[in-house]
Amino acid sequence: MTTKEIDISELKPGMFVDRLGGSAVSLPQSFQNFRIRNEKDVTRLKRANVTKVVIDLDKSEKAEEAVAIEKLTKGVSKDLKKEIKAAKNLQNNAKETINKAMESVLQDQPVEAKVLTPVVNQTYESLVRNDQALLTLMHMKRHGSVLLSHAFSVLSLVTAVANRLEYEYEKIEMLGMAAMMYDVGWVRLPANLVSKDKSFTDKEEQLVSKHPAFGVEILKKSKELPEEVIQIISEHHEYLDGSGYPNRLTGDYISDMGRLLTVVDMYDMLVHGIMGNQGRTPNTALKNLYKASKEGKIDGAIIPPLVHVLGVYPITSAVVFESGEKGVVIEMNRKSPILPTVKVCYDSVGNPLSDPRIVNLAEESESGSGRMVIEKIIDPAISGVDPLNLLKIDDR
Repeated sequence: MTTKEIDISELKPGMFVDRLGGSAVSLPQSFQNFRIRNEKDVTRLKRANVTKVVIDLDKSEKAEEAVAIEKLTKGVSKDLKKEIKAAKNLQNNAKETINKAMESVLQDQPVEAKVLTPVVNQTYESLVRNDQALLTLMHMKRHGSVLLSHAFSVLSLVTAVANRLEYEYEKIEMLGMAAMMYDVGWVRLPANLVSKDKSFTDKEEQLVSKHPAFGVEILKKSKELPEEVIQIISEHHEYLDGSGYPNRLTGDYISDMGRLLTVVDMYDMLVHGIMGNQGRTPNTALKNLYKASKEGKIDGAIIPPLVHVLGVYPITSAVVFESGEKGVVIEMNRKSPILPTVKVCYDSVGNPLSDPRIVNLAEESESGSGRMVIEKIIDPAISGVDPLNLLKIDDR
């Protein structure tokens, strides 16, 4: 156990208090061996004249992360709130697993399937319990490693869509392993390219187009990985019309799992503005995918199940009501897709609300009391739409 004595002013939500520090007076056992849930817990200790505490670093969450989860789950249903907290732990574990796997390949060590499959299984189980938790995390503004966040988001969404398509679990597991490692080839490319939110130059495009082949070359040393996983990874930038890379495959030469990973990968790149793409709203990203399917680049049969999973108003979508009020979608309604739960952040004339209002449109519709109607999805990045950045959800 690693402990540290800190001043009470440094105590934050998420920290685990092992015992009182300094020469504190004797207090009930309830003031020891507990996690700080919110600022109210800190206030309790201050009122008891506690000046120092000893925290258990191993049991403590990152304070910023704990605060972010508390903000994120305000107003959502109890089931979703519980699953979001579990999903955040899963996300951290998955990123750590993917990072270790990538470090292994840099040291010319093989990646073992048994290291990846537990994360895939846990992701599937989370989606079965409540698929909105992982969808919420994947749409939040990101910090830290672009590759790790991107990989986990693609893992989450590709698993959800594959489940919607009623894939056998063996195929879901292979897709999941591929999603965790499909961008491993980027470790051989300049680090700045992965986070670039503008179009690549011709020279950069030539470099980037090599990463699927690099990934296959790296992972072929991992004898335990199924051949299907390697194939999916080799295909994740191939387009049906032959304009993709690295092998310019067409139509039936691209597997159904390769096609699915391609679409999900494109969606996440578009939403988060990475790997040569400018960031877009979820709604605009879906429109881009629909256009690409009509142009014959990607499989159009994947779009309907993708839209079903993401919802009419994807979580974190900024919306404006007919009244002029603006808010952000924090929970979908699977039974009534056009009636999500929204956190209203601006009033009808654009003034920020000091205390954002949570509106469950389905419940409001049932009560018949002055129902609010969403007019359209809006883009917070457009000047004047969200001057105080209230319509963006952060991952920390």
